Amino acid sequence: MTLLETIPSLQPAIPPRLSPAIWPHGTEYDSEGRITVGGVALTGLSIDVCSGGELAVALSAGVDPRRLILHGSGRSCAELAAAVRCGAGRIVLDSLTDIALLTAPAQRPQPVLLRLSPGIQAVSTSSHRDSSSAVTMSFTPRDAGRTVRRGSPA
Repeated sequence: MTLLETIPSLQPAIPPRLSPAIWPHGTEYDSEGRITVGGVALTGLSIDVCSGGELAVALSAGVDPRRLILHGSGRSCAELAAAVRCGAGRIVLDSLTDIALLTAPAQRPQPVLLRLSPGIQAVSTSSHRDSSSAVTMSFTPRDAGRTVRRGSPA
């Protein structure tokens, strides 16, 4: 529970946490305390963050950590640890290295998702060809199945 929830009369004296430098125009709190953009409540939506910096911005803006998904290639051990410490809702793993880096800071079960590369070569423009496992960091469906059955990278 926050101080503002305990003493609602403080609300007018506290500067807004929805900085226009971060949030889109028209973002505000509604009468129930939910964040809204253009009058649409963001209740139940998750936010994808790709780095420790984006994680910090989302947390400082008051986003519920359980609604955060850390997703992106090449995250450091420190970024993974920060996501675990804050209670991030999901961490997307791209490789066995990610699993190994995540096991050190995780002292409790951490919900994760595996990024899969289906290996399908679709006919598209060159700017959209990124589903090959040679191009992106991700698991093939076969490797993902082995990893999940094994339950650890070792």
